[in-house]
Amino acid sequence: PVCVLGSRNWITPAHELEEAFFPQPGWFLDMIHERIQPLKGYVPGQNFTDGELIRRAKKGV
Repeated sequence: PVCVLGSRNWITPAHELEEAFFPQPGWFLDMIHERIQPLKGYVPGQNFTDGELIRRAKKGV
């Protein structure tokens, strides 16, 4: 399956917010775990489920 991981908005924030805006190393594992194949014993730090993606899209993020 195809998954795309990128910045959450087109507006670039101040450098203090870069960790919340730009993809972080752990986000790749979270995406693989929730969208491709669960990783045994892994606990995701971010929510990349369909429901969360829909919620963010409705909020314009």
